[in-house]
Amino acid sequence: ELDEAWSAAYRTLGPKLNAPIDDRLIGELENIKAGMGAEGFTQEEVQRVSNIIDGNILSQGDALVGDAVQRVQSKLGALSRSKRDLAGPLLQVRDALLDAAERGSPEAAGELKGLRKAYPKFLAVERAAAESSKKGEGGIFTPDQLATASKVVDISSNKASTAMGRAPHQEAIAGVKGELDGLK
Repeated sequence: ELDEAWSAAYRTLGPKLNAPIDDRLIGELENIKAGMGAEGFTQEEVQRVSNIIDGNILSQGDALVGDAVQRVQSKLGALSRSKRDLAGPLLQVRDALLDAAERGSPEAAGELKGLRKAYPKFLAVERAAAESSKKGEGGIFTPDQLATASKVVDISSNKASTAMGRAPHQEAIAGVKGELDGLK
């Protein structure tokens, strides 16, 4: 049900979006590719990401408009799940595209920003519930299971968000654990 609600929210927002393919976006995409080399990706892997960028974003003219933003964003997310070795850079490309959509769609920027902020939290809860269900716990998860799921969905370089205490739900998890420890 949550997944359907999430998709519906993006479908409603999609027609309002305009992501200009401007110098700023192109610079961000170039920085992602350059960063891949510094992070130890091979030239072949950098070229694969470059081909994805060229075929899905840069080939679209001056802007991705309306549902095209959502379509490319979804494709990048799907590619990141199927090409796990390239997940980090592909999700960075997706974020750069959505940043451009926020800049190019001031009337929809707040709604898009809210969805983007909520999505990692949604993924962490979804993953924790799925793992709990696999263990026969009916989707009811512990703070530790949510913390593990939150770390898994952290796409920051070297899990930096988790290390700095900024991963989804991390502050709430720490509070709950503190309360539970106080009951012991």
